[in-house]
Amino acid sequence: MNSSVKAVYGHTGDKVDVLPALIKPKIDGEFTRVEQCEYTELGKQLQCEMSHEWADAERITLIPMGQYGRDVYLYLKHDESKLYLCFDYPQRTGRPVVEGGWLYLYDIVAYVQIDALHDGGSWPKENDSTFEIETPSELYVHTGKREIGWGPRIRVSPSDSYTAKSGIGPSANSNKDHAIIEMSISKADYKIGSSPTMGFRAGLLDVERKQQFHSWPKYAPETRQFSEPDLWGDANLLPSVVISRALEAIEEARASIRKAEGEGRTEGLGRAKALLDSCLRAFENRWYELALNLAGQARRGADTADYPRIYYEAKQQLAQAEELEAQARSSNFLSSGTRNLAKQAFETYNQAKEAFSTKEWTKASELALKAIALFDKAFAVESEEIKTQQTRSYLVSGATSVTVVVAIASAVLYLSRKKKPSKAAIP
Repeated sequence: MNSSVKAVYGHTGDKVDVLPALIKPKIDGEFTRVEQCEYTELGKQLQCEMSHEWADAERITLIPMGQYGRDVYLYLKHDESKLYLCFDYPQRTGRPVVEGGWLYLYDIVAYVQIDALHDGGSWPKENDSTFEIETPSELYVHTGKREIGWGPRIRVSPSDSYTAKSGIGPSANSNKDHAIIEMSISKADYKIGSSPTMGFRAGLLDVERKQQFHSWPKYAPETRQFSEPDLWGDANLLPSVVISRALEAIEEARASIRKAEGEGRTEGLGRAKALLDSCLRAFENRWYELALNLAGQARRGADTADYPRIYYEAKQQLAQAEELEAQARSSNFLSSGTRNLAKQAFETYNQAKEAFSTKEWTKASELALKAIALFDKAFAVESEEIKTQQTRSYLVSGATSVTVVVAIASAVLYLSRKKKPSKAAIP
């Protein structure tokens, strides 16, 4: 049901959606197999598998009046040119008596009343019409007359403007042979679709079953006549474009979710997926406007889905490891130990980058931290190695200086002794 449809003055407020047809039904008084029917353009687009020709229609239950009432189901759908209806009466089995059919003439009367302009009122107006069939094959149409009620009830021949056919057979509601009545009404000829919502009433009278009457909306015979438009409900002609837009929105949402998954943007993506699941359930239940809304929410949720916290941590750690890697490549490590540490750090850093590229954020973070630790250790060991070598150099240079000084001192002493005369030579 579409709660957004507003009742006009003089209507009951009961509402029903008339769904866009995916299958063009055959008006033959039977639940025809899908293989024998033609798909509409929308049906071809959807490529749905249907169990019968009315599986794509909205189904409502006519309300029985009195103690002998049994369920009567009414199916409704429409396409660009026609309004299609089917009365399914499982409790009414027939008898082969006249015209080779299974139902007595005038045994059942089915009717549909339409306020095409959705302008309500207590009296039928010129845009109001009634379509009847008295089984098995008599069709009648009468329209409203300004300020005087209904015009004459005119018998018509089946035509593209209005046709109906009764029959007997099984249906989706019962495997037993029972009464089925199908109708097709031209939208253009009776201004159906002039307003997206129309006043609507349907009923079925079973003459043989003690004048048993079924209707939608509920009929209140003690106070009013069912033919007065202010006892009608509201039928929303759901446009096929809504379904097409819903389908497009679903595909867009799926694409956005796939993109977010491919990029690893998982933060908030779970909600987007949940919204898409709700959207698909709404679509399956034919709540197309709700499905369209939910698909839009799912797409926006996927588009704004963010990377998880570990992604940003790994990215920051990789940036730090990258700086150390550049520093290490410009360094000439002195010992084989530091060169081995640097080699391990380079390999671990490359593994971290590979893990990040494959969206393994946790692994990338762990490897980046390991690479940072190895680079730090290599630089620390190198620093210690440099200090050790400087100390050794200092000690060596110090020993050399002492040797030189001693040698010089010895040479000076030697020379000084050689130049000094001995005491024996003094006269």
